Amino acid sequence: MNKRSGGLEGKVLIITQEMQPYLEVSLAGTMIRDLLAQLKQHNYEARVMMPRFGRINEKKHRLHEVVRLSGMNITIGDDDYSLLIKVATLPEVRMQIYFMDNEEIFEKDYVFRDEFGQFLPNNGLRMTFFARSVCEVLKKLGWEPDIIHINGWFSTLVPLFIRRIYADEPMFKKARLILSVYDDYFPEKLEENWPEVIRVEETITDKDLEMYKEGTYEALYYAAATLSDGIIIASEFIEPAFEKRLKEHAEQTGKPFLKLQDALDLKPFIEEHISFYRQLQHDEVAS
Repeated sequence: MNKRSGGLEGKVLIITQEMQPYLEVSLAGTMIRDLLAQLKQHNYEARVMMPRFGRINEKKHRLHEVVRLSGMNITIGDDDYSLLIKVATLPEVRMQIYFMDNEEIFEKDYVFRDEFGQFLPNNGLRMTFFARSVCEVLKKLGWEPDIIHINGWFSTLVPLFIRRIYADEPMFKKARLILSVYDDYFPEKLEENWPEVIRVEETITDKDLEMYKEGTYEALYYAAATLSDGIIIASEFIEPAFEKRLKEHAEQTGKPFLKLQDALDLKPFIEEHISFYRQLQHDEVAS
């Protein structure tokens, strides 16, 4: 693939539920921060979007509101939720980190569980708000990514929304979607009305809802994998039967597939991401 003007390899949007130093609940937090450094070294322009969970300290990390991006309402069912966009700059790589925020959605000091360890009863609503917010903010930014890299189960609605709701948007036309699967397992299910929560537009079909409706860790990741262009197994601890299912899907559909071999040495794996990105960009040109 030819480089962009000025030698830029491409633009990468990282969508994640966590990243150092703002929040780390799994290996993803470290991995994504290290990936950003590699992207800069390989001449990729990158931005990050993540939820502004209540546990993230705004003062410590110098988050500030971006007024020109804030003020939108995200409609889910019969309810509207105001969207605030906050931004921070990661000093080491000088990249902007965008936080999707709403005090009602991301309340208190919670990530996915309350102070008693109970899975939050509105996690499905929260991830729906996050996915829709990411897509709307990207449109408003006018920043067209070549790669959209989705990390973690909380981000798994993004492929569905891009493929169905935003399929005709020029902003998303050329983007290749990559899904990274982590060992962020949860044994619970999302709320009972979950399928109706995510039917935010008529373009989301009954077949789509069928894939996501169980609201389990496996169902969310597998549905997102079927809607993505490439799959990355980013943990050594994915349940073997589930990993096999994802790999078989990749083989049957011809999707690129990458697997972490050694969590004690992330550097080669992070570097392999760059080749993975380039492969998908080349596939886009060749198609």
